[in-house]
Amino acid sequence: MPLWLQIFIAVVGVIGTILAIVGFSAYWNERMKHKADKKNKQEDKDEEEIEKMRHEAYMQELRMIFKEEIKPIENRLETIESDLGKVKKGVQVTCRNDLEDLVDKADKQKFLSLYDKKRFESAYQAYHDLGKNGVMDATRERILALPENAPVKKTKKQKATKKQVLLESN
Repeated sequence: MPLWLQIFIAVVGVIGTILAIVGFSAYWNERMKHKADKKNKQEDKDEEEIEKMRHEAYMQELRMIFKEEIKPIENRLETIESDLGKVKKGVQVTCRNDLEDLVDKADKQKFLSLYDKKRFESAYQAYHDLGKNGVMDATRERILALPENAPVKKTKKQKATKKQVLLESN
């Protein structure tokens, strides 16, 4: 074999060997890089899971603390709501009683003074705001339509017959 061919084959062999070494080296580097990425992803995932567990434990502890602290407040609120319901019921009874007293007064007098009408309206609004108004709606209209002054009673002298009025006009 000629020398130049031997040199050429040797050079091609060396270049092939260098390329194989470079290729293997690149493969090995990529493989190590892939393993490192995979390991980093797993570590990140593990770290995230640990953080999630810490957070959940922290939240559970907070729930327990708040549960212990809030229970007396909840009990107090229930007592206040119960007391408020009783007070509301008492105010309703009082308003209803005031309204009935003014209705009785108006029925007897056949009128209701402006002051009493204002008292009636005030008591009605409070009663209405507390949620009770069924029968009182119609009663309210009737009471507010009454005159504010007592009807004038005619004396015997004021009562004139038609005949007298006609005679006086002549």
